[in-house]
Amino acid sequence: MSALCKDIIVQLEKIAPVSLSMNWDNVGLQLGRLDKNIDKILVTLDITKEIIDMAIHEDIDFIISHHPLIFKGIKSVTADDYLGRNIQQLIKNDISVYAMHTNIDISKHGLATKLAERLELKHLTILEETKEENGVMQGVGRIGEFQKPISFETLVTTLKNILKCDTIRYSGNKNKLIRKVAICPGSGMDFMKKAYSKNADVYITGDLKYHQALEAKEMDFLVIDAEHYYTEKIFEEIIQEYLEGYAHQRRIEIICPYFEESPIKYI
Repeated sequence: MSALCKDIIVQLEKIAPVSLSMNWDNVGLQLGRLDKNIDKILVTLDITKEIIDMAIHEDIDFIISHHPLIFKGIKSVTADDYLGRNIQQLIKNDISVYAMHTNIDISKHGLATKLAERLELKHLTILEETKEENGVMQGVGRIGEFQKPISFETLVTTLKNILKCDTIRYSGNKNKLIRKVAICPGSGMDFMKKAYSKNADVYITGDLKYHQALEAKEMDFLVIDAEHYYTEKIFEEIIQEYLEGYAHQRRIEIICPYFEESPIKYI
């Protein structure tokens, strides 16, 4: 058995409708045919040359990625740049590509909610409201509370275990007990002041820049940068778990990359 590409997309849009995405984003089916039969799916954070090589080797029919393969408008698809080469390889091997970016970020089933649940936070609310969908307010990030206050050191140890990362950066005051936590996986520093205004004790995100770190320090506000890659890799777990029952009924295999790692290295 198998399923048509369009039927899998229907399942995906039950938890993250395209309509939830931000106006500047590019989500949905980016390459392929809606009537293609799908027997094997690869769920990944990014689509790189290595991921495409793996997809070809594993006879993948359908790639579901968090970051869009095609993000901005392109005027040509040639072998002169990496994006053109990647697109050509995917088309040549009849591999369809579907992106779930800010729509899964905003979804109540998305990355921020999943990370908050893994941290066992209670009383979850939205960090930054973006739009109303079917009478329900939607938005980026989540805020929740620990049952009891914990130390900075305990939070860092817990995060490293959950995210499977060795290094975490931070700025601000680490000496206060932490109870209220704001979370925005990925590149979420635009929402630091929103987290502060909602009286969070700490803001967990990625892509902390120098002047933002300086600002956090001046605000006496604790910001933890657990890195873009590690805070978003949980996407693969969300999609694999969600599609598991549907795929099992149709004998569709779902895999994740077995070599993926952060492109940022420390020495």
